[in-house]
Amino acid sequence: MRAAFRLVAAAAAVIAVLGRTTLVTIDSKPHGAAVYVDREPLGGTPVQKSLSSFIGREYAVRVELDGCQSYVGTLKKEVKAGAAVVC
Repeated sequence: MRAAFRLVAAAAAVIAVLGRTTLVTIDSKPHGAAVYVDREPLGGTPVQKSLSSFIGREYAVRVELDGCQSYVGTLKKEVKAGAAVVC
């Protein structure tokens, strides 16, 4: 099995905040990994998706590529003390 691919950006790469949504980019090395958010297929990396900016909203994220270890995680909007709203 090939070494696990590295998730370059999962919500940390917030591109823009537009009203009540946040545009996020999910990428991997190598490119072309299948991305699922809340079980919805979004296509191959790199991929962008507008997600709700409401605090406390969570999204299940899965990134898969044949021959590589899958990434499974959660994106969650939260407020940290002394900081602006982050994703």
